[in-house]
Amino acid sequence: MAHLASAQSLKELKTIYRKLASIHHPDRGGCVESMQQLNLQYQLHQERLQLAANDPLFSVSTHSSWENGWESIHSRNKQPTPPPCNFNSIAVGDKIYINATLCKVLGVTDDSFRAQAIGRERQSVFDKKTGIGIFNRRLRASYSPLDRQRYNCH
Repeated sequence: MAHLASAQSLKELKTIYRKLASIHHPDRGGCVESMQQLNLQYQLHQERLQLAANDPLFSVSTHSSWENGWESIHSRNKQPTPPPCNFNSIAVGDKIYINATLCKVLGVTDDSFRAQAIGRERQSVFDKKTGIGIFNRRLRASYSPLDRQRYNCH
């Protein structure tokens, strides 16, 4: 599968991949392991070429080894450590985010707080220590909007 490494553009990589995939695909009599290997190498080289296209200082040859590609895929899948959650100083009227939705704090007790989505009638109760919804554990409170991949408290 050294042919994939010779590609200098995403279009060229795609063309080479399609030719090899038509040969190695299990539905066409190819081996499952060789197709999986081809798919993994395609993903690595695609990432390498996308980095090269977006960053003029990135050299295509510096990240072309199999080990570097393997490490980049697995390091990208690791979740960042979430910052500590502390809602002890939260007060009525504060603006917070619940799963990236802007909300207003309506009530605060010693161990929980109640928030309502702005412009909606939906309300939920959250634990002050963790920011996790008490009645719906999929809800996460945070002080900043977050993408759905990583919530502030988990």
